[in-house]
Amino acid sequence: MPIFPRSNADYNGYVETAVPHIAANAAQLKIPAATINELNTIFGNWVPAYSDAAAKGTRSSAIIRKRKDLRAQLTGKLSEIYKDIPQSALTTDNRLVLHLKERDRVRTRARIMSDAPWLSVSVNAYSGHLVYLRNSATPESKQIPAGQFVLLLYYIGEARLKQADIVFNHVKIITRHVSVIHHDITLAGKTAYYKCCYVNRRGECGPWSEGKSAIVA
Repeated sequence: MPIFPRSNADYNGYVETAVPHIAANAAQLKIPAATINELNTIFGNWVPAYSDAAAKGTRSSAIIRKRKDLRAQLTGKLSEIYKDIPQSALTTDNRLVLHLKERDRVRTRARIMSDAPWLSVSVNAYSGHLVYLRNSATPESKQIPAGQFVLLLYYIGEARLKQADIVFNHVKIITRHVSVIHHDITLAGKTAYYKCCYVNRRGECGPWSEGKSAIVA
């Protein structure tokens, strides 16, 4: 899908080339005649509306609104057409005129993070904990790295347990830098232990963070 020009002048220049090209190559591009008729009707209304809105003698708020509405209609129809054109039908010339890039057929492998998230935990009201996450590579950012989510494991037990002895039995998927973990009020006084790692969409985990703990209030 192309990025349509922002200014009305550039947009007009684009559609003045694109629409006739589409009409002339409709059969090759597998575009139905009814769709071409709809496109030509909208384009035929666009041309005078654009001219009237650009000229000082005919420009008015009503004409400008009409141009805006017709631009939206024309963009919608072109987007619909581009979406339905088979990729195999597009020639290099088509792509150049219509500003259509060839789709990348090589998928980028989801990366496995080399660093663990920075994890901190604080007590929240109503027997909960606030879990804060930061990307250790960009600690000033609050964003989870693109293509990743955070796998949070936790366990609730007695105080002063060693991380190596803990069998984590609760799992939560986190997609934001701050999350609330709620615990049953009957667990008040116990200690919640946490650790986390980044996981990509293939389910591949990066290294685990340092363990953190907090009392269930």
